[in-house]
Amino acid sequence: MKSVFWQNIRYYLLLALAIIIIVAFHPYFINMSKSVGLRTGNILSPYISLLFVALFVLCVNVNSILKSKEVRHFLLIFIFIIVAHLAAFSFFDESSMFSEIRAIGMCLIAIMIGWQLNLKEKRLNTFFIVFSLLSLFVGLIQVTQNIGGFRILDHYQVEGKNTFGVILASSSVILLFLGLNGIQKKGMKVLWLSLAILSIVILLTIRARSSALSVMLLILYVFYQRYKGSDFIFYVLIFLFLAVVLYLVIPASVGEYVMNSFFQNQEDDVTSGRTGRNALGWAFFLRHFWFGNLTEGYYLEWIHNFLLDKLFKYGIVLSFPLLWIYFSLLIRITIRTIKCDNRNNYNIGYFVVLIPFIVSMAEPTMPFGPGTGTILSFLLFGVSLRNSYNEKNGLVMNANMVRH
Repeated sequence: MKSVFWQNIRYYLLLALAIIIIVAFHPYFINMSKSVGLRTGNILSPYISLLFVALFVLCVNVNSILKSKEVRHFLLIFIFIIVAHLAAFSFFDESSMFSEIRAIGMCLIAIMIGWQLNLKEKRLNTFFIVFSLLSLFVGLIQVTQNIGGFRILDHYQVEGKNTFGVILASSSVILLFLGLNGIQKKGMKVLWLSLAILSIVILLTIRARSSALSVMLLILYVFYQRYKGSDFIFYVLIFLFLAVVLYLVIPASVGEYVMNSFFQNQEDDVTSGRTGRNALGWAFFLRHFWFGNLTEGYYLEWIHNFLLDKLFKYGIVLSFPLLWIYFSLLIRITIRTIKCDNRNNYNIGYFVVLIPFIVSMAEPTMPFGPGTGTILSFLLFGVSLRNSYNEKNGLVMNANMVRH
């Protein structure tokens, strides 16, 4: 009875954490804040931090958490990252790597929380629905209040669009799986798939381009995995039908709308100068291969690629632990998506956590930060890891599998 009580507390704290993180991107709270960042000024940041810490404290169980070989592996790499930070601080008086430690540490804690929650199927699906619908609601508010409707503006109008874009992209992928999986009626499948497409349209409207692209790639990946499924033609017809509806609703052709989202007002440089900065960063790294900018103090605006940004800042020696955990995570996640049954909603976390990695190709802080955009993705990754462990060790019944 006592364990059930604490399970309930942890679950309600999880719902509260997700709700506050998403609501923090509502224009009302953004306008009251200095920024959308967890550390740099969102008015809801103290409550997010408090809930995150409380959830971790209630989930701490070292023996259980260390059963995951992935967690043990990532913790080992994390120790190397801390050592690299101490070296950078000791020899170069450089403390900027502390932000990397904080961001990666939060993601590792999120994985541990997800692992320890051990959610039942009904509660997991409820969380998915709350997460997705609330993200969609906040996205619609962003579109109506900041942009004035479904149209593509020349200049970005949504504060923190790339961070919120990861959350909304995760919502889109979850809605996709809710539509594809389960035993609900065809009407509910169409509803979930319609909402998934609506969330993509919102991503395009707020011009969170890398997040929109990540969803498109994941949709193709998921459908590729299901190509031999008996329902494939049915879902293809649904998407074609919805595409026609969108063509009639959106105030321009779908193709033009998508192209404008990616390229409007970018005639001189589609990447807004990022390609040039990335090229300068790469050339600088090649000249200062071992320790990068730690020894030079060269000023260059943000390099919009996680890997290149770290190589530029720290060189190959001190960025190696960061690259190690990045590729280690990415490879293991990709292998999980290949081997898992994507008809099981417990495995959604493997696909959702790929989104910040895809976005990291165009952003310097992803896939580990900002925390408001990433910790829920890594938390769901932990949920998926725990379910895979349970299945492998015969700790769950087939009832946990989503049936058709």
